[in-house]
Parts: sequence; C-alpha cells; structure tokens
Amino acid sequence: MPSNALLTAPDASTSHRAVQARLRSATEGFTFRQIAEAAACHPESARRWLTTETRPPLWFIVGLCESLRLNPHWVLTGLGSTHQDSARVEALSKASPRLLLQRLAEILAERESGARIATAALQPVRPRRTGVATVKKPVFVAEDLAEGTLATAI
Repeated sequence: MPSNALLTAPDASTSHRAVQARLRSATEGFTFRQIAEAAACHPESARRWLTTETRPPLWFIVGLCESLRLNPHWVLTGLGSTHQDSARVEALSKASPRLLLQRLAEILAERESGARIATAALQPVRPRRTGVATVKKPVFVAEDLAEGTLATAI
C-alpha cells in the first residue's frame, strides 16, 4: 500500500466502518465507561463512535491506541500487528543486522553521554570563600552538547 493511501479515496480496509470494527475488536470485553476512561471522553461519545455511523475523531483513536497500546497502523489500515509491542517485535525481526547495530550504537552513545552529563553535574568542588562544599551547576550550551561535552560554571 503506498504511503499516501490514506489520503486517497478509502477502500474497504480504511473506511471508518472498518476502523470502528477494529476498535470494537480491540476493546471487546471492555465497557463503554472503561473505553471512555482510556480515551478521555464521555461514555456516550465512546458508544456512539464505536456503534453508529458517526466517525470517531482522530484524537479518540489516538487516545485508545496510546492507552491500550494498540498499533495505530493496524487500527487505521488493518495491516500489521494489533498491539504496539507485537509491531515492534515484527519490525525488529525484519530489520537488517547493520541497521540494528547502528541503532544500538546510537542508543549506547546517548546513554553514555547522559551519564557523563549527570556525573559532571554532581561533582563537588571546593568553595572559594566558604567552608561549605558546593555542587557544580551545569550550563548547557548547544555546541557543547552536540560535541558531547559539558560546560560548567560555579
């Protein structure tokens, strides 16, 4: 399916009725009150958006996806895994080893950089005039953060 498929005339899998059916399937066993709490709306609105011809608004769909960890791509198109965790596992299983290693290196670099910043920010320093120890206050400069360093001031 092309990336702009949702912008064109809807087919059977992307119609609002199909989206409603997938949302009903994902919320089976929930009361309308529970669904409304998950989507932050009134229970009557949740009932109307899931059972009548009224199209559910995007914020309602997004709220349910976030609260119930539904895969938004599946809700809107019917493609992919039902839940976000399953979608993540599916995406990881299809990813090339090179991309996985590259992303892992990025994550480790971000964590290492964050650990250095936290350590530098909490280093005690000798006070200039008093006998009380103070803590360095970090001064974040965009260029310093881009280079992975931290400027500090007393």
